[in-house]
Amino acid sequence: MSAILASGPTLALAWKEWREQRPSVLAGLSLAILLPVILLTSTASSARPLGASGVAELLPGIYLLFLWPIFATAAGAATISNEISDGTLAFLLSRPISRRRVWLVKVVIAFCSALMVLAGSMTVAWCARLIAGGAAATGAPFIPDGLSSWEGWTLALTSSLLLFAAAVFCSAIFARAMTAAAAALAATMLIIAGLYTLWASLDLQPGLAMFWAFLDVGLVALLTLLASLCLFSWGEMLRGRGMRRLLMMSALAVAGTSSVVAIPVVQWYSRLTPANASVLDRILSPTGDVVAMTVTNLDRPSPQIWLVPSDGSGLERLTGAGAYNPGVSADGRNIAYLSSGGLFGWSSSKLDLRIVRANGTGDRRLAALPAGGTHDSWSGRVSFSPDGRRVAALVGTKLVIARDISGGGGPETRVDLVARTPHLRFFMIGWTQTGSDVLIASSAPWDNKLGASLIAVGADSGAQRVLYESPDQPLFSLGASPSSGWKVVPFVLHGDLTLVDTATGQAQVISKRTSYFSPVVSDDAARLVYAVYTGARESTESEIHLRDMATGSDRVLATVPGAAQRICPSPSWDRLFVSRQRLAPGDLPPLMVGLDGRIQELVSGNSCLGWHGRDHVVVTRGHDSGWLGLTDVTTGETRTLFPQ
Repeated sequence: MSAILASGPTLALAWKEWREQRPSVLAGLSLAILLPVILLTSTASSARPLGASGVAELLPGIYLLFLWPIFATAAGAATISNEISDGTLAFLLSRPISRRRVWLVKVVIAFCSALMVLAGSMTVAWCARLIAGGAAATGAPFIPDGLSSWEGWTLALTSSLLLFAAAVFCSAIFARAMTAAAAALAATMLIIAGLYTLWASLDLQPGLAMFWAFLDVGLVALLTLLASLCLFSWGEMLRGRGMRRLLMMSALAVAGTSSVVAIPVVQWYSRLTPANASVLDRILSPTGDVVAMTVTNLDRPSPQIWLVPSDGSGLERLTGAGAYNPGVSADGRNIAYLSSGGLFGWSSSKLDLRIVRANGTGDRRLAALPAGGTHDSWSGRVSFSPDGRRVAALVGTKLVIARDISGGGGPETRVDLVARTPHLRFFMIGWTQTGSDVLIASSAPWDNKLGASLIAVGADSGAQRVLYESPDQPLFSLGASPSSGWKVVPFVLHGDLTLVDTATGQAQVISKRTSYFSPVVSDDAARLVYAVYTGARESTESEIHLRDMATGSDRVLATVPGAAQRICPSPSWDRLFVSRQRLAPGDLPPLMVGLDGRIQELVSGNSCLGWHGRDHVVVTRGHDSGWLGLTDVTTGETRTLFPQ
């Protein structure tokens, strides 16, 4: 390159090109310098002036979105169009310089001119940051505080490069620089829209998605420049069939770059399907109509949320990559979830609480969740208030309660939960029936005796109050959450079933040797079902109890072999689906237990997730976490819902 520029005719051409590009460079640098002054003076008299720190924060974004693309396009469009419009191209090509060298010198000088504007604007942004007191003099001048994501900045740089390449290509076709710039802008928007469609339709590994995307844009820009070189070298005055042929070849070459890069992407990072999906968690809507699942491919972890209708009508991909821990509103119309997905589904360091309608429309952010914590391992919990108007999310020790989702206002509440001991872990179990408090359980690991507690957190105030505390028994499980909110919370503390009133904090131990996962309270808090173990380990039996919460009367509905696990009352509470297992090796089929004590044996190996209507139960398999089925309790037949 230095040898080319050092030759006499080439050096003269380079100087000529620089003189033509110089006004554009000076205009770009002048605008970059004047922008901070304009922002300061234009907002000085407003109610909320920006100030030096505000300007320093805004400048990088303005340069990135407007200044760089505009001057990159202007520099590229001026390479050949000006020669055509001025009628000097024929004279230039008569000089003892090859067409390829002419093109190379023009493009290099234009590219360097665009780089000067970029470097100058970033220097201005860095100086503004120093003046605002946001960085030390030793800070990196090209990493301003406004840089929130390397993804966005790199995308802006590669897009500016594509704009420049498209402008160079169009300048060899159009005689006016403005026309070439407009055509380049339109072509770039179409190319990026096409690439976005491609990226959005693929489930890419978060660590490599950004690499493939930038490689895609960079190769399109490179091939566009090569197409421009071919077009200029073969004759800028070609007309008729030859010109059409060249334009078609160039367009196909540029468009084909996406396919070239997309082939390995599609081969190695194919769309997540039910066949290769692993289910991380699932929740049945309170209405029983749909199951919301977090699924991923464990080889290429990038979770997303799918919906499986309980009637077996199909499967819907509700979100893109980076979404997990869904929560469903009481009416089943809205689904809230946690999202760590960034631009185009790339993994992001940020965590958001989002909401989307069950039909897939209206996806929006409710609140930004605290950075860090434990969300990288897809932990957390999302829960709707009983009226469906507020959503709470717990990540680690951080509780965030979003504003009213119906637009009625109300504050956003953020709470740092305070543990009695650093060994305690927090679990959000839901809301009180009134919707005034979010209920948090804290417990130490089950193998120590640091105790457990139930905490009520004010939805508006964020005030924390302890409703119940066990000094030495760790929490082993909680009952299933009622859709209407908790009035009484059933705790199982090392086999002791304890009922805690969420209004008064009054606690009552009602059973020993209780099945850990069995307690269920009705929505109206009038009834409670649970199982109690009897007999030796090898011959364990379970008593299925029904308790009247108003009178305190308790009766045994049935005694069944094995250890009862999950109990699912029907919507009318006239039948109970009881899943069970042996404590010794061997499977036991689930049972249907009526309130009159009648027992019906169902298909072996299924555990209840919830009811769909009066006569169907959505079931899972303990050994196959990804399988979902629908059991007809009248016939005992089960059909597969997922995977289909």
